[in-house]
Amino acid sequence: MSQSFDLRQFPDLPPAGVKAFAAQAAALDAARFEASVERAARQHEQAVVAEKEAFITELKDLIEKLEGQVGQYRQAKFGSKSEKLDPAQLELALEDLETAIAET
Repeated sequence: MSQSFDLRQFPDLPPAGVKAFAAQAAALDAARFEASVERAARQHEQAVVAEKEAFITELKDLIEKLEGQVGQYRQAKFGSKSEKLDPAQLELALEDLETAIAET
């Protein structure tokens, strides 16, 4: 930020000029503060949006994985006899589903 202007350089400045200068300096400080608050709020909002987008991506990946597991389960349960899993393999697939559901 810029340095403060030294009014001592102008000893003959009328009191009204000193007051006007002080008012302008206060307004500039307030505007700088407001800009810094807005910048911080914008950065926070961007971070929150990025976090939400990452979470949504993670959920979509999980949904895709679970849909694949459900598809495998359906194929094993309702597919032709030659495609059926033995009960132990089916149990492993169900455990994977339960684990994935518990993670959510």
